[in-house]
Amino acid sequence: MSEQNSLKIILVHGGGHGAWCWYKVVAILRSQGYSVTAVDLAACGSDPRRMPEDVSTFDEYAQPLMDLMASVSEGEKVVLVGHSFGGLSLAKAMDAFPEKIAAAVFVTAIMPDTIHSPFYLFEQHLGQLLGKHTEIEAKSIAIPGRSEPIITVTLQPKILANNFYQNCSFEVIFL
Repeated sequence: MSEQNSLKIILVHGGGHGAWCWYKVVAILRSQGYSVTAVDLAACGSDPRRMPEDVSTFDEYAQPLMDLMASVSEGEKVVLVGHSFGGLSLAKAMDAFPEKIAAAVFVTAIMPDTIHSPFYLFEQHLGQLLGKHTEIEAKSIAIPGRSEPIITVTLQPKILANNFYQNCSFEVIFL
């Protein structure tokens, strides 16, 4: 195996998804000899926790990636790949573990800058989407013991099919 193929790849899903969304990418990369892990962030995919009951902060949400990065051996480097909202988790891991990251790939992902808060781009994008689509519902949920509410976003199946999965087969959309 070449040095390139010896790098471990960690795939981070976007909001409302789980590790399952990478299943085709995982299969392709493994068939090429890469070591690949697709992580379920907190309250996503097969992670049994729920939002906001069990997971009410971004730190809690990103903790599975942080735990995975902490388990990377000293001197080993990984390639992080994040999609959409997963870009914020990548940025958090990059700040915490710079010595363990060979590269970070943001696939149509939120990439925070050094001027604004990490959620600035997300808030801007959400505001644009809410102005364009009535099929998107944003709710503010108060969490006991927390000063700021969390924002949840619900996307109706029509907007998902037409704007997020328009190039996918019917079987993939309703997997």
